[in-house]
Amino acid sequence: MTATSGLRVGATTDAAGPTPGDRRLSTDGEGRLYDAALREMLSRTSRMDEDLLCGVETLNAVASAGKVLKDRFDEHLAQFGITHQQFRAMMWLRGCPGCGSQLHHVAGWLGVTPRTVTGMIDALEAAGLVERVADPADRRAVIARLTTAGKDRVNSARRVHHRYVRHLVKRLGEGEAATLRHLSLKLIEAVEESFPGKSPATLWK
Repeated sequence: MTATSGLRVGATTDAAGPTPGDRRLSTDGEGRLYDAALREMLSRTSRMDEDLLCGVETLNAVASAGKVLKDRFDEHLAQFGITHQQFRAMMWLRGCPGCGSQLHHVAGWLGVTPRTVTGMIDALEAAGLVERVADPADRRAVIARLTTAGKDRVNSARRVHHRYVRHLVKRLGEGEAATLRHLSLKLIEAVEESFPGKSPATLWK
């Protein structure tokens, strides 16, 4: 494969190799992007055949994309005083009948532990965006639901978030968004089949 100069992201690579977060994007002979900084580091530290190298580079790209998206989503939602994970929780509550849900359902939606959700709801409750009330279907249980302020906040955040998503999708080529979705879910299936009993969220932490 031949490399051409590409977009440089992060700090420069020194003789010791790239530092975490460095990316130096180049294109191969077929015009496909790869991380030249990562490839240079791998060539110095490991002996890999072409298939293994492609696999390592691919999984690294997927993990990096997830981190970059999370960081950027957090940044553009910061103006609303919430993180992307809190936004997702609020969107779940927004879509629930009666705008309320028991916390274990929220945890399942987010792919996190109930303890994590408890802390998240505590923070949203302290901010006046969520309230805990008795579950009308089971008085022994408690549900979380959006307050009026929470509904207004998440609706405003949703409009901004959707504009951001549209912008990102437009940067991809025709049909690439659907292909990326398909391959991402196919990878999750492969992970779950290879590591049964463990959630993808646990594996990739």
